[in-house]
Amino acid sequence: MGQEETMVTIKDIAKLAGVAQGTVSNVLNGKGNVSSEKIKRVMEAANQLGYAPNERAALLRKGPSNSLAVIMPDSRARQYEDFYSAFKSYARHKGFSVTRHLTNENAPGSEEEALMEARPLLVKGIACLSVVAGTSYEEAVYKSRGSSLMAEEPDILFVEHRPSFSADFIGFDYRNAGHEMAKNARARGFDNICLVTGNLSHSNESDFYQSFLEVMEGSDCQITHIQTDFFRRYQNIMQIFSQPIPQAFYISNYGFAEGVKDLCLSFYDSKYPLEICTVSPIFTMPENDFVKYEMDYRLLGKRAAERLIRRTLSQSGDTGKTTYLQGSGFRNWHANIIAPGNCQALNVITLDSPEAYIMQNFTRLYTKKSNIPVNICIYSYDEIYEAFNALNAGSSFDILRL
Repeated sequence: MGQEETMVTIKDIAKLAGVAQGTVSNVLNGKGNVSSEKIKRVMEAANQLGYAPNERAALLRKGPSNSLAVIMPDSRARQYEDFYSAFKSYARHKGFSVTRHLTNENAPGSEEEALMEARPLLVKGIACLSVVAGTSYEEAVYKSRGSSLMAEEPDILFVEHRPSFSADFIGFDYRNAGHEMAKNARARGFDNICLVTGNLSHSNESDFYQSFLEVMEGSDCQITHIQTDFFRRYQNIMQIFSQPIPQAFYISNYGFAEGVKDLCLSFYDSKYPLEICTVSPIFTMPENDFVKYEMDYRLLGKRAAERLIRRTLSQSGDTGKTTYLQGSGFRNWHANIIAPGNCQALNVITLDSPEAYIMQNFTRLYTKKSNIPVNICIYSYDEIYEAFNALNAGSSFDILRL
């Protein structure tokens, strides 16, 4: 009889939560596409009826779940995609599955909802690129955790935005990034620049901002500061049009830099050459739009997954540990190009392929830096044979690419 009195069914939870039984099943088993509002109602009803601990125990009896979760902003920013792809790749290589839960920078409650989505999955660890860490909303989302995580909760590793309470954290050294970018500004001798950052409640943005101003202290440069987020970057950056045009922009986020570039191309006269210097994820190709202080977000994703897996397997060690990775800094794509005194054209013969046409377009970058013209001759096998037969007749090529 006692067992019947304590038994709670999915039907009971569905009735209390006001949802279908299938919705309850999906929430408790971490399946299906269920809205955050319904997840919250189901979990509250399950807890009220005392079902959640029983369900958790049943799942645990099946064996531990080798799974991790990533909570990250839904900003479509390149650096976050780089982080997630590397995190997922490393975790899968180690036998862990990964789920992704997206948050909205403008809705701090979405992070609490993302945590609620991850809990029924019994993930062993969560990498959280938090939108509330360090802000006034932090306590409301993580108040139950305090300085030590609850025993039944998964390990959380905070990434990029450092919380105010003691917790595991990994991110980049944004103080050094701000320092190096301000040195660049001083070396260029600018009189008027615009500094664009994200929310200064976030540790990385605050570190970048404070370090930048420390290096610029004592200079005669006028600095206009704009604080924004990914979704409101165009509206906020538009503020600069009410002031004299800055000679350069120094920006803490690549997504913001793209917004600045779009506005400049749309509204600024081309006779005003603007320099945009930005923190950026690593790209494999050079570009002419930005001067980039690069940070390897793929490495950050790999290190975050490595640390979470190591901690979840050992169940000991570095709670509250803070780790900073160094940025890759300014990369000079043309450092190895040496311009000779004789700028005679370079003749390259290559097989017909898509890569050959890419080479043909990219030679402009080489010519721009070296003043050496490059002739890319794209031939078939038969034409290459004929060209080599003609060498004795006076034809010449400097490079053969097969």
